[in-house]
Amino acid sequence: GEESDLLAIKKVFDDGGLKYYVTAGDRDMWDSRDNGWEASTIFGQILGNLTQEFNADEVGLLVLSNADIYKGIGGDDWEQLNSFVRKDYKLKFIFAHKTPYHPQSAHVMGADSAVVASQANRLIELIEENKVDGFFSGDLHFFAEFNSPSQAVKITTIGAVNSARNFQGPRFAIVKVYSDYSWEVEDVEIR
Repeated sequence: GEESDLLAIKKVFDDGGLKYYVTAGDRDMWDSRDNGWEASTIFGQILGNLTQEFNADEVGLLVLSNADIYKGIGGDDWEQLNSFVRKDYKLKFIFAHKTPYHPQSAHVMGADSAVVASQANRLIELIEENKVDGFFSGDLHFFAEFNSPSQAVKITTIGAVNSARNFQGPRFAIVKVYSDYSWEVEDVEIR
């Protein structure tokens, strides 16, 4: 979360020439918090909005900011999330830093705060009730696919592209959407 690191990351993204959407991870917030600022300050100044919606061919995608382990999802982000889930896309995908649920790990949204744990429960209810098709997160650094508690939403945790703090080899995932709006996730190991 240091300014120099985030500027270097932005340069790599910009030099790549691709359109990109990002949201902060919990470690991206430490330097701002250490300086007494709102946790997302430095990240937001350099890389822009942490929650963003975009769509392509009736597939709605929301990049949701939920990495603040002490405050969780902010008010404006809840508003954007509520608006997004109610839209009539053929597919709805949410990408976030922390998963609100995992069947075998306690390292989930709200592990450090009862307030954020309550938000995680609210998030699960919201995405199940509104038939979100897929929820993707990266904080666990482990590729796994499982369903939400009611089995209504497919949840995927993505591995990390680096080898540090990674329980599996470096990896990324590709979400493939077909013309009939069926979809799958490909786990790609970097060798």
